[in-house]
Amino acid sequence: MAITYTWDSSAREKYNNDGYIHTVHLTVTATDGEKSATGQILEVLKRPDTLIPFADVTKETCVQWCKESLGSERVAEIEAELKAEIDEQYLVTVTTVPW
Repeated sequence: MAITYTWDSSAREKYNNDGYIHTVHLTVTATDGEKSATGQILEVLKRPDTLIPFADVTKETCVQWCKESLGSERVAEIEAELKAEIDEQYLVTVTTVPW
């Protein structure tokens, strides 16, 4: 079954004097429609040459910055780790006993 990955920015930390977003709290969720796995990431961003006004920054922009900061290899590793968690869920059976 195909796995869908959702990257979300739940919080951003910024400097009050200029609005520079220096840290982003990310939640990455993988789901195949039946099973799911979630990971939390705290990504520290480098200061860009030009700042976008804080009020103009969207969740999608923050996620994009974080993925660029992490790099494509690390993004793929994170998604592979979540896929492995989902795969493992199919290997485990929870049973109950009458005692």
